[in-house]
Formats: sequence, C-alpha cells, structure tokens
Amino acid sequence: MLPWLSARWLAPLALCALLGLGTGVWFNAAQGVPQGTDFLLFVASAQAFTHQLGLYHTFYYAPDVPGGIQFLPDSLALSHNLNPPVLTLLTLPLVPLDLRTAYYVWCAGQVGLALLAGFTLLRQAAARAGFVIVLCVYYPVLANLQIGQMGLLLFALLALYWHAAEQGQVRRAGVLLGLALLLKLFVGLIFVWLLLQRRWAILIYGAAVWAVGMGLGLLLFGVANHRDWLDVVTTYSAGGLNWNASLYGVVQRYTGGMPLPALLPLTLSFGLVAVVWLNQQRQHPASFSLGIALCCPLMLLLTPLGWIYYFPVLLLSALILWQQSENLPHPQPFRRTLIVGMALSGVPQLLTVPESSHLFLWRRYAQDDFTVSWFVAPEVYPLALALLCALPLWLAYKARSTHTGA
Repeated sequence: MLPWLSARWLAPLALCALLGLGTGVWFNAAQGVPQGTDFLLFVASAQAFTHQLGLYHTFYYAPDVPGGIQFLPDSLALSHNLNPPVLTLLTLPLVPLDLRTAYYVWCAGQVGLALLAGFTLLRQAAARAGFVIVLCVYYPVLANLQIGQMGLLLFALLALYWHAAEQGQVRRAGVLLGLALLLKLFVGLIFVWLLLQRRWAILIYGAAVWAVGMGLGLLLFGVANHRDWLDVVTTYSAGGLNWNASLYGVVQRYTGGMPLPALLPLTLSFGLVAVVWLNQQRQHPASFSLGIALCCPLMLLLTPLGWIYYFPVLLLSALILWQQSENLPHPQPFRRTLIVGMALSGVPQLLTVPESSHLFLWRRYAQDDFTVSWFVAPEVYPLALALLCALPLWLAYKARSTHTGA
C-alpha cells in the first residue's frame, strides 16, 4: 500500500472533507435556504397537516411568520411535492423547529446515516476514511444537500439492504428494501431483479413493508391527499432540466416535450432486457451483487425522475464493482473505466431552468448582485449512467466466459 493511502494520512483528509461539506451546507443556508428548495416543500406538507389542510396545499415562503410558511386560502393549485403522503412522517418532527435549524437537522441526519451505511460495508480504517472523502467531494451529495432532497437516505437504505442480503439476514433486507421503495418507486426495479433471482423471502418482506407503509399513509392522511399526490406526479413537467439524467430527460431536452406515456414502453423494455440478460448469468456466485450494481444506475436511467441528487446510490454500485473486479486477471483497466464513469456522474453543473436547456457549454447565471458563468453539458450524466450500466453486464459476461472456459 502506498504511504498516503494509509489510515494515518487519510483520516485527517477525511475530517477536512467533512468540515468542507459542513461549510458548504452552512454557506448554502446563509444564502436563503430553505427558500426555493425541495426541503421547503416537504416541511410545508407537514405544516399543512398540523394546520388541518391538504398535504399539497399551495403556500409561499414567509420568513416573518411563525414556521416561515404562509398557506394560500382556497387555492385550487397544488404544491410540487412529488413524495407520497406517508413520507410526511419524516418531516413532522421538524415542524416545531425554525426552518434553518430543521434544514441543518435534515442534512446532518442524512450524512450520518450515509456514514453509518458506508462504515457497515467497509471494515478497514483506511477504506472508511477514503469513503468519507469520496462522499464529501462527490458533487451529487452536495446537490442533494443543497436542495434538501433524500438521495443520501436512499443510499443508506440500499447499502444496508445489500449488506443484510449478503449476510443472509432476509427479514432485515426485506424491511430496508421496502422502506427504500416507499421513498422512491423506481426502486421497484430491484424487486424485478429479486423476482428473476427467485429471492422470494426478501421480495415478500419488502412488498409487505411497502404495502403497510402505503396503508398507514391512507389511514393517517386519507384518500383525498393521495388523489392530490397522483395529480401532482402526473402533471409534473420539469423533466428537461439539466440535472435530470434519465432517458426521458434526454428526450425532453431534444424534442421539447414528448409525452411520457409514449416513451415509457421503450425505456421499460430496455431495462427488462438488461436485467433478464444479467439473470442468465446467475450460476456465477456474484450475480446477485452484480444485479444490484446494475439496478442502481439503470433505475435512474429509466425513471422519468432520474435527478442527480439520487446519484449517491451510484456509490454502492461503484463499491460492488470495485470489489468484484478483484477476480479479473487484470482489474486495472476495468477500475479505470469505473473511475471515469463515477467522475462523469460527479461533474459539477448549476441547475438550469427549462428555457435554458440549449446546448451552449457556458451559461451565465444572474441573481440579484450575484453573477457567474458555469460549464453545463446535460448529457454528461446520462452518459455516465449508461457506462455504469455497461460495467456490471461486461463483468458478468467476463465471469461467465472464464467459468465456462470460453
């Protein structure tokens, strides 16, 4: 091992990286966060519930009123919170706090869970310190924290699910996967993989947790709020933003708005072919883990909502692929390609509005007295997802060829 890769050298760097990430969160809050963030939508739903209003009742940011949120009277429009009603339970405990404190708690909780998941997977001190550094410098992590999304929470659930499944802890794995599905429906691709792998126990536990969670949401929040949620999801139209790395986002940017129902059959067929082909390699002992490594980037490519703030789940794919490549006669070329894919997925880009989704590489952003020019190339992200999808397929093919002596 090179001296600078030892825990003695990496630990101080990891601490500095954590302090840097915390400074970024603090600076972000100082600029007016949570105003204009997704986190504000989540907290507004919780506040609406305490005010006996619909969870998706429209509001505006009002820093001078208690709670920082003012609800509009008798509004027919709905807020753009795409989360199902049951996820309001995550932000209900934050309602008594002021918005900035609640934002800090939300970010710190996610980072803490992500670190817990990473340390569960990695036992060596140097590996843990390296994970902290990668987590803190990976741009999608900062993007997730900037707007108060749930990408790190999703990573933690899926990483702990994979660890539990590998350890034979079927019930725990199913519970964690069911919670991840409650968080984001595109996790359902992993259920397809479990179905193909005939992992019935995990599948049943996960489906049961999801059903109980949705039933609890119906019981607590009622049918009307679920109807509003479906209205919000089906009418959402910001898929062309440069942070959307899905195939749907690519088509939106180049066609100006192809209807989602016209594209879904194509994308879903592509995903099904990929997981079915990988399933054909299941006689290889690593096929289950490679399936998880494939599903993480593939589900982001297929869902219409493949935003980069969910990219922290790609860290799980990278870890699995790095470990599985140890069996290759010459793993370095594969690992270099993996690093390239992760680097492409972490290219920093400022979020653009739909009207700015042209192909200029340099764009000018102006807000109040703040002006900056920044590099923007939206298709870097779907390219990264496609590359990270190809790697587990190639690794499975290579392993099968070696196993059969082809």
